[in-house]
This record gives sequence, C-alpha cells and structure tokens, in this order.
Amino acid sequence: MIDHMPQYDTCGASGLNPEHLRFACRYNNKFIDFLVKGLNQLHVAKTIMPQHNLFKGRLMTIEQKKVNAAGQMKYRQIVVSEILLNMYHKILKMKLCNDFTLHPNQLAMKPCGLLLGKYNVAEAIRCGLVATTFDVQAAFPSVGHHKIVNAMNLNGISNVEQRYVMNQLRGLWANEFKTTQIGTKIGDSLSMILFCSVVNQLLEKNKQCKSQRNQIQVRNNVC
Repeated sequence: MIDHMPQYDTCGASGLNPEHLRFACRYNNKFIDFLVKGLNQLHVAKTIMPQHNLFKGRLMTIEQKKVNAAGQMKYRQIVVSEILLNMYHKILKMKLCNDFTLHPNQLAMKPCGLLLGKYNVAEAIRCGLVATTFDVQAAFPSVGHHKIVNAMNLNGISNVEQRYVMNQLRGLWANEFKTTQIGTKIGDSLSMILFCSVVNQLLEKNKQCKSQRNQIQVRNNVC
C-alpha cells in the first residue's frame, strides 16, 4: 500500500486518492462491506463516545446504487478512505480517554485540533507531558522534523513508511512552509501516519506522569 501511494498525485480532500485503494479493492470486495458495517456499528454502539468534533456533517456510508457482476453493492472509493480515517479516530479517542482516565465528555477538540487543558498544564509539561496538537484538518502544523523522526523511531514505524513520510515532508517544507514546521492539507493520507506516530508518543509520555494526569481538565465544548 505504502509503496503504491507515491505513484499518484497528492491526495484530495476526502483522504486517499481513489487510485490508492482501487488496486486493493479489486482483490477484496468484502473489505469494503466490512468497513461500512464496522462504521455503522461504531455510530450506534453505546461504548463509543460522540464524535461531534470530527468530520462533522460528513456521512461515511454513501453507497453507489449499482451492483457489480458478482451481485455485490459498489461503494465509492473516496468513501472507503474516509471510513478508514473515521474509524481510526474514533478508536484512538477512546484510547485517549482510557489512558488519561478522564470522562469521555472531558475530551474535546477545537477546530484547529488542539487538545486543551485548563489547570496545571504547565506543571504537567514540566514533569514530562508532551504538549502537541491533535489535528485532523491541518495535520500537525507545529510539529517539527526532529519530533516526527523521533516519534517514528520510538513507535517502530517501518523503514518503508518512514521513507514515504519523509519524502512527503520534504516537499511540504521546500514548497510551502520553507521551515521545519509542517502541515498537510485536509484529508491527506499522511495525516493518519503522523497522527498515529505523534499521539502514541504522547500516550507513552503520559504513562510517566500519572501523578499529574488527573489534574488536567479538558474543555467540554468546541470553541
């Protein structure tokens, strides 16, 4: 999958370029059905907290009203990529709530993607908590080159994935930002890789700050 991606143009606003998934779906149509059913289950399951701040108003279960030769329903390729991204963020947010031992409603994201803390945040940072942004729409606009490299190394990101990420970042640094700060357009498939790398590093740091985590209160509402 990673080897296949660089052959195509930059991903569009809905996640992956359709070509990125077409080759995989050609061999496994049941995979699409599984994703749609899985997302529908996440929407109704009581164990999953509301995701009002992620992908608001973007329905992931759009079907093409066509049936292929095998009698299976066809789904838009672009929807498949959004389902993957949506499912990932739902699961990750639940993991964050568990690790921080906060009530689900205490975790919220601003439109800019920043996880906000009201009290004792400075003290928590001093004790080792890493402050970063959780960004779906701009994908780490403030995470520097060295942090990305360290996060990938610490979390066992494969060499193939690292090469793909770094190739993408070099283009962003050179053409758009001209600094060591990075950002990707909304929905870029790179977002998921960076999100996973950096957030996992944050969770690992949080384990070292258990005495501080209950002092961190996160805003309940989107600003």
